[in-house]
Amino acid sequence: MEQRLVDKFGRVHDYLRISVTDRCNLRCVYCMPEEGMEFEPEERLLTFDEIAETVRVLAGYGVRKLRLTGGEPMVRKNLERLVAMLSSIPGIEDIAMTTNGIYFASRAEKFRQAGLTRINISLDSLRADRFALITRGGDIHRVLAGIDAAIRVGLEPIKLNVVLMKGLNDDEIEDFLKLTLERNLHVRFIEYMPIGHDGEGWKSRYLPLSTVLERCERMGWSVEETGKDLKGNGPSQNFRIAGAAGTFGLIHPVSDHFCETCNRSCG
Repeated sequence: MEQRLVDKFGRVHDYLRISVTDRCNLRCVYCMPEEGMEFEPEERLLTFDEIAETVRVLAGYGVRKLRLTGGEPMVRKNLERLVAMLSSIPGIEDIAMTTNGIYFASRAEKFRQAGLTRINISLDSLRADRFALITRGGDIHRVLAGIDAAIRVGLEPIKLNVVLMKGLNDDEIEDFLKLTLERNLHVRFIEYMPIGHDGEGWKSRYLPLSTVLERCERMGWSVEETGKDLKGNGPSQNFRIAGAAGTFGLIHPVSDHFCETCNRSCG
């Protein structure tokens, strides 16, 4: 009988997140200060061989799904090689990556051939000037090219992560929702929440995600809940606008704690 990782609450853990670096090529306003960050020296990071060996052991305990994260994972050199190593491990069925998408377009096919199966791309605005403001210098055109490349090589479902911020990007809710009407994209709105360096400043940007459903009603869109059917282990509450090709999701870390239904290990 296969051994499984089961915690004291009876939750089965078949999913592993792997942070391959703490570095990032952007400085998003809700994530990092503009300057003064201190990162781990490269020699303290797990090597690809060490990561693969860890996954090989955990696969023997029922881990089947992996997610590569950072920082920004694609600043780690030769990351495609790690994906290929992980995809060759018996029992591993799904390898996803969360990225800002800046470097993805030119490498999408290589990642797909290496064994990447899904991708999440962070995209907090569809307006070039505002995107540059939020990310402190990011080029939205490179991200949009990355999304197109992910569609082209078949990395589906493609999830777009949108941190919703009052007075900054909440006037784009409808624009993000419209993306799901014609394309098989899955837009996930995430509540703005406190980050260590932000003090109490996060409260001025906080907006409950009930706002998204209110905007749907205002637009006259009929919405139905779809359930958790997007392959991942995330805590998103998922919906579809009637007749839409894609879906949208709501992740409520502040207004609706989801710990009971989550199987991620925290601290």
